[in-house]
Amino acid sequence: MRIETAIIQKLETLGALTALVGSRISVDDIEQDDELPAVVVIVADETPQDGELDLDGQNDLWQADVDIEVYARSRTEARAVEAAIRDNGTDPGTGLNGFSGSVSEGSFKAAHIGSEASMEAPQNEEGSPKYLQTSTYLCQYNQTNHGY
Repeated sequence: MRIETAIIQKLETLGALTALVGSRISVDDIEQDDELPAVVVIVADETPQDGELDLDGQNDLWQADVDIEVYARSRTEARAVEAAIRDNGTDPGTGLNGFSGSVSEGSFKAAHIGSEASMEAPQNEEGSPKYLQTSTYLCQYNQTNHGY
């Protein structure tokens, strides 16, 4: 399973998120002139968990550190998008944080926020602020359909 594709598939099911960003969810980067807000999924690290059994007693468990970047026009907008990713606007949350289950690309054993969101305010080429908020998620999944 390609973890970044599976995460995007999950994010596309979150109504609170798609209400804010539409289909502007991509892998690795956005174009300088892309409309904001937008979400970028980056696999920072991906490793097999050798010898560790998953909840089903299988030993094909993988873990990935996945950075979810939110690009927005303001801090408030960036925080709203990050909250939609995390909780999907529900209490208890039904977003990516705490998700376990299947998407068409594969099956998650767990996805949890690994570090609190950090905020930066870089400048784009036109001089208008473009805010960047990054959260890291720890994702566990089975390697059976690992698409490499």
